[in-house]
Amino acid sequence: MSDLLNQASLVMVPSGYKEDTVYSVVPSDGSGDLSFTRASNGTRINSAGLVEVCPWNLASYSEAFDNAAWTKANTTITANNTTAPNGTTTADKFAPNGTLTASYFSISQAITLGATSQAHTAIVYAKAGGLGQMLFYLGSQIGIYFNLTNGQFISYYNGVQTITNYSSEAVGDGWYKYTISVSGSSGIIYHEVYGAKSGAFIGNYTTADDCFVWGAQLNIGSTAKPYFPTTDRLNVPRLTYQNGGGGCPSLLLEPQRTNLVSYSEQFDNAYWSKYLATVTADTAISPDGTQNADLVYPSSTGSLAGQLFRQISSGISSGNVVTISAFVKASGKNFAYLSQIQNSFSPDAYFNLTTGAITNISSGVTASMTQLTNSWWRISITSTAGAGSYYAVVGSTDSAGSITNTASGTNGILVYGYQVEVGAYPTSYIPTTSSSATRVADDITNTFLQSGGFLGSNKGAMFVSGIPYSLGGNVVLNFVLTADNNTTKAFLFDTSSNQIRLRTWDASSNLQSLTSGTITGNYKLCVSWTSSSIKFFVNGSLIGTISQTTYPYTTIKPESTSYSNNIWSQLTFFADNLADADAIALTTL
Repeated sequence: MSDLLNQASLVMVPSGYKEDTVYSVVPSDGSGDLSFTRASNGTRINSAGLVEVCPWNLASYSEAFDNAAWTKANTTITANNTTAPNGTTTADKFAPNGTLTASYFSISQAITLGATSQAHTAIVYAKAGGLGQMLFYLGSQIGIYFNLTNGQFISYYNGVQTITNYSSEAVGDGWYKYTISVSGSSGIIYHEVYGAKSGAFIGNYTTADDCFVWGAQLNIGSTAKPYFPTTDRLNVPRLTYQNGGGGCPSLLLEPQRTNLVSYSEQFDNAYWSKYLATVTADTAISPDGTQNADLVYPSSTGSLAGQLFRQISSGISSGNVVTISAFVKASGKNFAYLSQIQNSFSPDAYFNLTTGAITNISSGVTASMTQLTNSWWRISITSTAGAGSYYAVVGSTDSAGSITNTASGTNGILVYGYQVEVGAYPTSYIPTTSSSATRVADDITNTFLQSGGFLGSNKGAMFVSGIPYSLGGNVVLNFVLTADNNTTKAFLFDTSSNQIRLRTWDASSNLQSLTSGTITGNYKLCVSWTSSSIKFFVNGSLIGTISQTTYPYTTIKPESTSYSNNIWSQLTFFADNLADADAIALTTL
């Protein structure tokens, strides 16, 4: 197998990445790297099984303090002035912009947080110059004075201990990594660094009172995550660990979707209607690892008691396929349900939060549930919207199939991350506050590949290992290999009833297809072509052969309007077609 992969012209295993780029293993000179764009934030499931904003560094332009993202007060930033902790000349000099007799100099960035109060941790790397102290400031009236020469704590800002924890770590060449945390913040928080003298940030400064800064970060949680450099933060590939994957990450690619509900984590907000229900906010650790999950329980016994619902006033039209999803966990009640109401009430699916069983599914509805860490589940239903008002509903119940819910103290369910989206399956969670939010489609490109650089002349092969995003209903792969921008000569992969399908067409729109057996989990597929035929292999079997005329396939891309959702763990190209035995060996699970 390794000899076969050594013949590959391009191998992408999503383990190395940075903003805008997923690195290829072969070739290693950069020509095989995939350029990545999304132009918005996104979430993923990290290696600990938690929902995580990607990138986790909420600060933008983390190594460019001269950028307008950073507000400068009485400050001169000299960009790329000295060697940073990572050995590159990317550290900035931070100095007063003149003589300051009774003022301060600082750099700061206002970072918008969610509406739910959460713990946050900030880091910055700093090194002494002519100035030996700094005030590292986070939030409002929260800060610590540090000695830049030895990294030691000096005092709390205003003498008040408002930082939950702090530390400094020597990282070489006079640099220290400074870390401070706050227990709860929401709205807007400020990541700020001030020059300081004698434990005070206002004093007599000259331009010689300088120091050096690099690597700012703010992340959710009470501990610092590994530093991740950012520019605009928007084009960071998402390496996800959802749906298994053997402990190795996969590259998550999704179409554009909008979460149509507001306050997706704040069910105590008046935006959410309650029926015989009480909501206690922030009572438990949610799937993102912080204490922001809400407890929902019946306030009295009755039909539909303990229910949350919301009318969706815009974004859904009759005939739209709509998916509702939420993260839920048993908290005295072991059954949850989801529903969309348009004419009369009826739960559309019941979910057993102990066994993972889904029962009592309404006609025309598909349902799924995926287990996360700490007994959390993500549950979903998909159905076609009809005429009339659209309501999205989540609730708990005593047993599957019953709408009667008995009030018994605070017994209910924990709820987090509600989402309503137009589409045939649930995509990654899109957090919202006071309005809906949109995650833009993921896209990858490679200029050399698009010019046919990794493919042979009228021959080649492509191997993909991954996970269909959903195994309920129709699942989707997002590859289009095309000769002329997906207009007349191309083949693509999609699915029908949990089967992967290869479809081809030519200049005369002669459509042909080959369909695999049922896919129940991870898949490996290979397509191998010459000027006269295309062969399709899935999970160790030759599915079939399609005769063709000469198609010089030159471009691979996600199809932007529909077939654009998948989780990749490996993508490999060959400049020659593969022998059947090699393709079978390569795709055997």
